Amino acid sequence: MSYFVVLIFMLMLGIDLSYVFKRGFGQTAAIANFILILLLYIGGLFANMRITMYVFLALDSLLTAFVVYRVIRTRELSEIKSVILNPAFCLYTLLGIALGVAFLEFFPNATDEMTHWALCVKNMFEYDNFGNIGNTTTMFNQYVPATGIFMYAFQIFSTKFSCGALYAAFDMLLISMLLPIMEMFNKKLSIPCIVSTALAFVLCIIFKNNILSNLLVDGILGVMMAYIYLAYRVDRNKMSGFTLVSIGLGCFVVTMTKSSGIALAIFALIFIVVEMLTVGREQTKLFFKKKINIAYVFVPVVLIAFAKLSWSLYINIYSVRAGWDASEMNLPNVLEWFKNPTPYQSEVTSLFFKNFFVGNFKYEGGLQVPALLTLLLIAGACVGLGFKTKNKIYAISQGVVSCIILIGYAVSLLLLYIFSFAYWEGRSLASYARYSMTILLAFSLICLYQFAGLFAVPWSEKDILPKSVSDRVRPFVHPVYIAVVGIVSIGIAIGGYFNNAKSASKQNAEFSAWIQAIETLDKNDSVYIVVSDEGIWPQALTYIKMRFIATPIQTSGYLEGGSYTDGRDADVCYTGNPFSMNVTIEELTNCISKYTHIYLQDVWDEFEEKFGELFIDEIEDDTLYEIIQVDGQTRLVMA
Repeated sequence: MSYFVVLIFMLMLGIDLSYVFKRGFGQTAAIANFILILLLYIGGLFANMRITMYVFLALDSLLTAFVVYRVIRTRELSEIKSVILNPAFCLYTLLGIALGVAFLEFFPNATDEMTHWALCVKNMFEYDNFGNIGNTTTMFNQYVPATGIFMYAFQIFSTKFSCGALYAAFDMLLISMLLPIMEMFNKKLSIPCIVSTALAFVLCIIFKNNILSNLLVDGILGVMMAYIYLAYRVDRNKMSGFTLVSIGLGCFVVTMTKSSGIALAIFALIFIVVEMLTVGREQTKLFFKKKINIAYVFVPVVLIAFAKLSWSLYINIYSVRAGWDASEMNLPNVLEWFKNPTPYQSEVTSLFFKNFFVGNFKYEGGLQVPALLTLLLIAGACVGLGFKTKNKIYAISQGVVSCIILIGYAVSLLLLYIFSFAYWEGRSLASYARYSMTILLAFSLICLYQFAGLFAVPWSEKDILPKSVSDRVRPFVHPVYIAVVGIVSIGIAIGGYFNNAKSASKQNAEFSAWIQAIETLDKNDSVYIVVSDEGIWPQALTYIKMRFIATPIQTSGYLEGGSYTDGRDADVCYTGNPFSMNVTIEELTNCISKYTHIYLQDVWDEFEEKFGELFIDEIEDDTLYEIIQVDGQTRLVMA
């Protein structure tokens, strides 16, 4: 229930900010979430995330009390009523409740989630820290933690870790960054408002079909980049300090979501600057008439610098191990690649640009579009912008900037493949579809926002329907909207709950013995896991699930604590295979001496013949054994 309690607090903060700053809830929902991430991040730097969360909730409560006092004293009930009846508030609240119910019994299935994104939050919950130092069980420990921080916050009142709350919270963060598009229409429901909002959701799903049930950040990064532009576009005609703070907080969060986030923040700022210098000149001049507003320009820069520098300082102070080694990416090596590439670099470069520019138009869990087609679509969009705004400079500049950003993103991604990824990953362009999807989703959303702004004419100013018809229809629009969103939300809640409950039940049945075993251990114990001999991938998937379930109890792992590669030319991505029993009895004895227990998930004949003498008791599947010393010899006895 912790998720629903924190959801109420976040809704309260969104309403409070809406009242104080005279902005629609669609603009303040994301700001409330960003403030939470920023404060918890600062608390995490000092290893006090839980205390900081309670401070945040206390401040939230005080602000709500102040707003209630002001409303009662000034009798401004109509303002609060307008916030609560805001279409964005209704949509956000109903979806928040629906997603919380739908994911109540959810258990992650994606390997990347169980090795980092969900696992990181579970470590935060157990250790009240960022989840990447000390005894935590994560592997990619230099990853920045913005989404993890937000998901952790919704666990604050839980006594037991809830996987499902992670997904519901993740989705609420994503949805909050789509809501500002509704505020372009002055809180009024109109055909352009409904269509634009629906398209924003649909585009996210088109480019990443599991974006609402997967914690990988590639999709939400594209939404974050587009949000930064949207924060400006919604406020362009009434720019203020609030606008720049909104942009700055968006820049901070995207920078703290993934290392590539800083580039995405800069790309979004470039789009904003181009628009300010073309179609937004009048509003920009008006904004800077107040000299103090110049200071607000530095807010995005300061927050980006704070995010980057504070995290670098943190990982240096705590000597946080890297997930992979990017030390080869430096200026001399880049220049050498440009002048005299190695055969490997030439091979990857050729493959990359062939896929990037020509590639295939296909759908594999998300839309993949070749860059040449993307450039053609950008050109078409710019022609449309020029025709609609009658401003050729604006259209041409947006097109040029889009092309430069697309090529710049491609080059930066290519450098990662050449200088950071393991050789076998570079040759296969590992995760290319996900990485390219980020910038394409951002572009598509920004394009939608640009055109939505041009058609943002609420019914209060221009009727979409003939007057005689619209007068009769308009009073029913909002009730019908709430009813439709409510029915959809109920469907999501019921369908999601039963589907996830079935999946979780199957998961619990599969690992019931393991779950019972770890419940008998405490946090100081450690377990060496022996899984089946079915092959490396079935072994790995079983092990990954078992390790996730066991956290915070330490289990055997890749190189006993985690390393990405043993040299970039390693045969496989992860080395130090913990599943192989291709060792002598002496080597196994030496290895398990670091642990308090050993767990046999599966026993096969060769294993029993080779290591049987270590066991005092009978050897059985799905059994936990304690490691003891008998007459100076390591022996295993049933726990």
